[in-house]
Amino acid sequence: MTAKKRIIIFISLVAAVAAAVIGLSACQRIAVYGVTLSETYLEMNVGDTTVLSATVDAENVIPKVVWSSAHTNIATVTDGVVTAVSSGATSIKAVVQDKVAVCTVVVKSTGSKDPSGIILDPDELDLELGQEHFLYVAAWTGSIVVTNVTWHSLNSSVATVNDGIVKGVGAGTTFIVAAYCDKQAVCKVNVVESQSGETLTFKTLNNENGIISGEYLQNADNTFDFNAEIVAGAGVSYIVCTDIECTNVVRSKVVTLQEGLNRFYILSTRNNVDKLYQVVINIIPMYSVIINTQGCPDADVECEDILQSSGVYAEGQSVTITVKSKPLGYIFEGFYKDDEIVSTDLTYTFEMPPNTVLCTAKFRVDERVDNLDFESTSATFKINGFKAGADADELVVPEYTTEIESGVFQNCQIKTMRWLVPQFDKYYTSENSPFYGCIVKKLYLNTNVLKIGTNVFWEIYCNDIHYNGDLTDWLQVEFCGSDNPMYHSQRWYLGDSLTPVTEVIIPEGITEIKNDTFEGAKYITDVRLPSTLKKIGNSAFAFCNLNYVSLPDGLEHIGQGAFWYCPLNSQPLVLPSSLTSIGQNAFGYTQAETVVWPLNLINVHGQIFRNSTNLKNVLFEGTYSQWTQFADNVLLQYGANDELLSAKIYTSNLAVADNPNGNYWKWSYNTDGVRIPVTYDLK
Repeated sequence: MTAKKRIIIFISLVAAVAAAVIGLSACQRIAVYGVTLSETYLEMNVGDTTVLSATVDAENVIPKVVWSSAHTNIATVTDGVVTAVSSGATSIKAVVQDKVAVCTVVVKSTGSKDPSGIILDPDELDLELGQEHFLYVAAWTGSIVVTNVTWHSLNSSVATVNDGIVKGVGAGTTFIVAAYCDKQAVCKVNVVESQSGETLTFKTLNNENGIISGEYLQNADNTFDFNAEIVAGAGVSYIVCTDIECTNVVRSKVVTLQEGLNRFYILSTRNNVDKLYQVVINIIPMYSVIINTQGCPDADVECEDILQSSGVYAEGQSVTITVKSKPLGYIFEGFYKDDEIVSTDLTYTFEMPPNTVLCTAKFRVDERVDNLDFESTSATFKINGFKAGADADELVVPEYTTEIESGVFQNCQIKTMRWLVPQFDKYYTSENSPFYGCIVKKLYLNTNVLKIGTNVFWEIYCNDIHYNGDLTDWLQVEFCGSDNPMYHSQRWYLGDSLTPVTEVIIPEGITEIKNDTFEGAKYITDVRLPSTLKKIGNSAFAFCNLNYVSLPDGLEHIGQGAFWYCPLNSQPLVLPSSLTSIGQNAFGYTQAETVVWPLNLINVHGQIFRNSTNLKNVLFEGTYSQWTQFADNVLLQYGANDELLSAKIYTSNLAVADNPNGNYWKWSYNTDGVRIPVTYDLK
């Protein structure tokens, strides 16, 4: 045989060639030069069948043809028999080894066969390179507004599609597929090279950046307003018609649609070539969304992209309404439509029904503050007083409180007050304190309370203070000055204990006691400080009923007024050698008789022992000359250290001449390990 045989010519030799195949080695491969199909483009209706035949250009034998469909939900193929399943477009492939032939199959749906399908208008489109055109999607039923359409171009190198806008990008033919739910429609697009000269351009007068072919919405009053200006390029003439035959010509460059019309036509002429443009306007009715608030006149309610919480939407469009920020003191109950609750979330999204919608955002006053007069915004909550009278069984100060009107609760009687504010920075003077002279039987403070502003609790009288945390939690509270409610309280309870606190044992690991932490707690008679303590803040133990305090080695600073008015008269007051600074009035009005003063403590301020008239002896850890220098250079500079300087000074020097006020003394340690002076001769 010759080297190359055409199967379509040598039909009579098929049997002989087939017999020869049996003897071929498995490693041998039949030469295939190409494959072609009887059709490269088919248009079919749903349910139709068509036979495609494949012609194979091969050597000696007939290889097997493998058939496939890119979208079997649109059309199937079996041995070349194509069956149309549903509307759309697909490709049928015939493959022989590495050779492929393709046929594009477009399946159309008709109103009688598929009444719930969709159509494209137009279903065939001619475009020039760079030209755009909008494809209008309609449902067979006619009354359904088709939205959320998925678009696809079978060859994006010829034409692209974006939200129905087709653009020619390369010469050739392709198909644009629109999918809606399970329905599809196809438009054939032919793209040709651009002709010389400019094409027509359209500009909508009521939307300068809009396109003519597209959707235009009715106004809220159901009127439709549209007009467009047509601008022709050089060498282009045109007429505008309201009918496709152009029997009704519009004698103007500006087109205004009349009532009932949704399209017009432009017949242009350029280079003696006529071209008809069909401009389709899909008019969609619009309905109003109105947002109302109930229960909270200051509620900040807004609709996304809606001016002043209202707007208009087309049926089926998505609408989102949001409570941007809840006013403090109010609880959001939910969104209501037609008095029926639809959501308790702060954001509610729904599809626009075919009518006007009234949405209501309902609020109610937080029951914790329903007995208060208050002013509220989304960021501030100011308490102005009680709604009914000056007394109350219970007063809840909520966690979002930002201000309390000055003096509004002065001299009132409250059985129970619950203070929930974590950080209250408001500053008051002692004269305008909100609770001045107020009598509270029980004051409850939570562990979330971290900061209380100056004079908030000035002159408040509490029978009992209940703090639901432990001592470590209490040490974290920051008092800004004259604001500790302990000042005029009778008892203090920690956690669930039924026994009031009288002894304070600061746990190991604590390095600082903050300002005013125990100020005014007269019921505290004993305090034990940890070895880790470095700093005692201002007025930390002022007015506590302490007869003795053991200051640990390692303590570096004592703040002003730290032990103001504490008795401290049972044992000598030993200042540790680690102490480097001490504040004014730190031991003012104490009854201490003897104090041990370390050698290196020279950073002191005036009136350390102000009015501590019982102070008689100062045991200084240095020599008399060192004390003299210290007194001259430090104590006398600040003045008002009369009690300290007028006491008898005992130094550690052995020479009597250098120690004229007394004999030398030595140290010992008591059972608690505290160093105390035991041998000295007071004169």
